[in-house]
Amino acid sequence: MANSGLDYLLQFSKIRKNERIGDIEAIDFKVINNGTQMGHLIIQGKCHKYNKGFNTPASVLNWKISKYFKRASKSLDYTTVQKLALE
Repeated sequence: MANSGLDYLLQFSKIRKNERIGDIEAIDFKVINNGTQMGHLIIQGKCHKYNKGFNTPASVLNWKISKYFKRASKSLDYTTVQKLALE
């Protein structure tokens, strides 16, 4: 297996397709560029709290999920994920 592409990057994603963590659900995944870094894996998600869809790099969502599981972040929803993606 090459060290790039969708299957390779999905090994490192902290969320799986149709899985819900907090108020975020992963709907689908796509790869941009050469698919060698987590920033190249784009997660199409849905926030159930705000009923909004969004796209965010897996690197951003993985970091936020880690904070949520460690209870360093009180919520995991559209506003917290999008705030990080824009910074």
